[in-house]
Amino acid sequence: MKRTILISSITLMFILPFGSTLLCQVSFVDTTFQVYNMQSHGSVYHLYELPDKRLLIGGGFSDSVANISAIGMLHTDGSIDTTFQSEVDAAVNLMDVKDDTIFVQYYNRFEKLDFFGNRIDTGWSNNFNEILQPTTFFISGIVHLNDGSCIISTHGVFIYKNNQKSVKKLLWIKSNGKIDTTMLFDTDFSMNNIVKYDENRFMMSGGFFNYNGIPVKGICRIYNNGIMDTTFNSCILDGGTKVLHIQPDGKVIGAGMITVDNLTDTLWLHRFNADGSLDMTFNNQNSLTFHTVYFGSWARIETVCPTADGGYLIGGMFDYYQGYNRKNIVKTDYNGFIEPWALPNTYLDENMYQIMARVRTIIQGQDDYYVGGEISMLNGVNVSKVCRLNGQLIEVEEINMDEEISIYPNPAKDNVIVKSLKYIEQLEIYNLEGQLLQITKPGKKEVSIDVSALPPGYYLIRVSGWDEVFVRKFVVVR
Repeated sequence: MKRTILISSITLMFILPFGSTLLCQVSFVDTTFQVYNMQSHGSVYHLYELPDKRLLIGGGFSDSVANISAIGMLHTDGSIDTTFQSEVDAAVNLMDVKDDTIFVQYYNRFEKLDFFGNRIDTGWSNNFNEILQPTTFFISGIVHLNDGSCIISTHGVFIYKNNQKSVKKLLWIKSNGKIDTTMLFDTDFSMNNIVKYDENRFMMSGGFFNYNGIPVKGICRIYNNGIMDTTFNSCILDGGTKVLHIQPDGKVIGAGMITVDNLTDTLWLHRFNADGSLDMTFNNQNSLTFHTVYFGSWARIETVCPTADGGYLIGGMFDYYQGYNRKNIVKTDYNGFIEPWALPNTYLDENMYQIMARVRTIIQGQDDYYVGGEISMLNGVNVSKVCRLNGQLIEVEEINMDEEISIYPNPAKDNVIVKSLKYIEQLEIYNLEGQLLQITKPGKKEVSIDVSALPPGYYLIRVSGWDEVFVRKFVVVR
């Protein structure tokens, strides 16, 4: 019997409030994905799955044996796609895909590539660089606009105009690649990134104290024309954040080290309401612990990836999360609370070069989840900068369950159908905390249950009839 669960390869026992026992054996590591063992002391910063399910990777890695450096393409089995040949020769700071074009920034170049690694539209790249001082720069974020132009955030680039040099951290790039020098909006300090908020606005985050002379701390929302959206008011008192995810409801998840009004704790992962206030329904006061001592290092969160059940996969550099042993990757629910049954005792490590392990990015593919960073081991299994976690293909063995009871579809969006060879006297739906959510008395062998009002997540359904009780687990997705 199949179940969709993002969870590790151990045995779990759920003792339900009505005395029934659900015993599950699951495995979440996709061992069919075997990346070539890249012999480099480097990292994967960026991942993108193409429609044909090939995986584009970018970062600071190089391997002359495999002939792959800084950016490459992997087949669905993890082998290197040798048809992708790029001339990129330095660590990739930014990698973004728009339609059939790869935008890549490295060293002092900002270029477009096709899906074979070839440079395209070189005139665009030349136009971008024509008024830049030819030194290295770092692009931290990009927002594409509908007219083919884009907005980028940087750690600061030198621009020459009319023999005058200025430092810019926020740039509007025309569709031909030229920098729009009429857009004079900027911040006082560097930006961590910019992220598209909707068709008309983007979020900007970093360690800045003002935007274009307007006082603002660490995060703000900007219209595409550069005007600040004053309906978003930052609640940050001190520190800086990085926007990692925009929820469909307009709330914003960020990570960093910040303090806010009325809370004394440093907030590592936090969620802002659409007006900029701190969302108090979210577990903002989550705790990270980094026990292993490395010079100049500290715990951090680097990436947040939504999961099919409405929760999040969180990656970074930590040993413990909310008091649980989780090394560099953890699963939480929608409100940021750890799901203790998910990924227990999981560790992503880097022992090939005896350096710090670090999860830089997690993405959800069409079927699975991909994780990239400074990693070479996953629970003792060799991985090489990238690994794949099963998203939809987990087998769950349920013991003491009558196989004549079936539930489908699972996962479910709006309705689940319960089918039995015997008449069903009563159906009860519980969450995993044991709270009774729904009860019905169908009196027939097949019944459809409306679950459209349930939040995404895992649930237990108790089926009773003919002096027998059976339990099934199902998941609601959106």
